[in-house]
Amino acid sequence: MVNLETISMLFLISCPVILFTIAIITTVLLVVRRWRSKHTEQVLRTFANKRVLAVEPNANFFGQESSGYIQVRGNGILLVTEEELYFEMWMPRRVLHIPKAALLSVGTSSSHLGKTRGSLLLKVVFQNPQGEVDSAAWLVQDLHTCVQSLDELMSGHH
Repeated sequence: MVNLETISMLFLISCPVILFTIAIITTVLLVVRRWRSKHTEQVLRTFANKRVLAVEPNANFFGQESSGYIQVRGNGILLVTEEELYFEMWMPRRVLHIPKAALLSVGTSSSHLGKTRGSLLLKVVFQNPQGEVDSAAWLVQDLHTCVQSLDELMSGHH
């Protein structure tokens, strides 16, 4: 039988552990947020002299079709300028640069490469540097603006 004294002792022992765990998680989240903010600012500075049509600072990359089904999904910054779609994934660092001339179509999809999230994804079909038709997809905050910006880019009305 468990008595009140045992329950009090367990509470006193577990309370600092729980608080310590919360403190560690909070610290990690703050460090990641600062790191992401710093890198976002660096990328935006790189594009300071370009006309940026859309920015998604926390786009979730669902992969590139030509890289196959098994690849790392990750967050990064996605920009649409009047010349290109640019995506830089934070970890592992990966850059996907799709020039305006290589864009074939843009739309939405409920999944990409067998991965889904329950929300529509931004899907871009393009010609890769090897001359093959390829595609990539992202979960973005403002899907409508991204699709509209890429449509304008492809049609030349920006």
